[in-house]
Amino acid sequence: MIAAASPLKGTDLDFHPLADLAKSGLPDPSGLPKTVMVLLEGLVRLSQSGTTAEENIGALAR
Repeated sequence: MIAAASPLKGTDLDFHPLADLAKSGLPDPSGLPKTVMVLLEGLVRLSQSGTTAEENIGALAR
């Protein structure tokens, strides 16, 4: 698993901290444009549901 979901404080929502991608050996996404970061988080969510492969996350992160 690339990035586990974390609860959003004060809500019942979860988010996927993209900073955790660097812990998985992927480049630090903090320098990416915000729009790409939104797409990247979407891919993380899709990979956890089995809808897309984790390789797609790495391709976008690079």
